[in-house]
Amino acid sequence: MNKIEIYTYMNPSPATLTAAIEIEATKPYDAILIGDPQLARGVSDILDGAISKSMNIEYLPKLVEESLQRIPETLLIKFKEYYTVLFSETYISKRIRVLDSLFASFVFLLASPFILFAIVYILIKDGRPVFFNQERAGYLGRTYKLLKLRTMDDIIDENGETKTVDTKSGRLLRKFRLNEIPQILNVLRGQMSLVGCRPDMPWQHAKWSRAFLMYSARMNSLPGITGHAQVLYKYVNTDEEVKKRLEYDLYYIKNRSVKLYLTTIIRTFETVLLGRGK
Repeated sequence: MNKIEIYTYMNPSPATLTAAIEIEATKPYDAILIGDPQLARGVSDILDGAISKSMNIEYLPKLVEESLQRIPETLLIKFKEYYTVLFSETYISKRIRVLDSLFASFVFLLASPFILFAIVYILIKDGRPVFFNQERAGYLGRTYKLLKLRTMDDIIDENGETKTVDTKSGRLLRKFRLNEIPQILNVLRGQMSLVGCRPDMPWQHAKWSRAFLMYSARMNSLPGITGHAQVLYKYVNTDEEVKKRLEYDLYYIKNRSVKLYLTTIIRTFETVLLGRGK
């Protein structure tokens, strides 16, 4: 991204690293970047000494996360011990739950006319049922019933196979996310947050938890109606896209805060108003 220039690469020995740190003239670099924890272990004492002398020591995870706002799989593998400890922590933020309750109540009142319009529109275009419940994997993988407006139907094609298609009303409602609004009730029940990782169906959660490193960490907090991955990536269809979405989800789980929560809500409003995505 043309933000960082690498001065030199080093496979450090105590002697070479000490020499690089103790250059008398103005140093031609601003920081030492630890790109491989294995290489750093043999010179940890020298790095500790450099930090005590105000030398700037940075680690690759911090640099990559700040630049890309995601955690690539390569980083998870190289710094596995670091991320394993971080993603072993499971909790529900009390401050975010308070914001969820306040915002969800406000949005529900504000969205009431749109919900009424959507219900009438579905009844005219497609008939009953208007809502549908679907089992999803929630916090720590526990299942719950997700509530949405019906925008898709299962049909049997000429080959006798079942496939999912948009209803007549589905395209418009999905374009402006109106089908997602009933999930606010899941938020008020404490089953979801406004912001979090998109909840999988239980079989998807089980499948991808086996397939992808640290996938189950997505459920270390409440799933969300919207999320960091939803607004910065896209709707996923293939396993490869699921793997890419995971990079954004893990970033949110690791860095979740009131600031990131509010930033994601603002980005979601921009997405809805511009009608991007599905």
